Amino acid sequence: MTGKLFIVGTGPGNPAQMTPEAEDAIAVATEFFGYGPYLDRLHLRADQRRIASDNREELDRAQAALARAAAGGGCLRRLRRRSRHLRDGGRRLRGDRQGTAGMA
Repeated sequence: MTGKLFIVGTGPGNPAQMTPEAEDAIAVATEFFGYGPYLDRLHLRADQRRIASDNREELDRAQAALARAAAGGGCLRRLRRRSRHLRDGGRRLRGDRQGTAGMA
């Protein structure tokens, strides 16, 4: 089984400016990988899992979310502007994976 990886920005901006597409991704994702304070901004349901880490652990967090999505999980990952490699990885996953995954 394969998953789907959503990459959305969850901070540090105004939460009221989150796009409808980001809100939709948050609604369907089952696991959330991200910097703890930014994950704290999300109102997750009891069935959604939060995997928080320090903001200096970006590469490890990205690898964990990619692995989880490839295994069939729904993951949401928070994207920082300087994380160009993550945008490319997300494009590759979107092209050939099915399911529900995301990172914040």
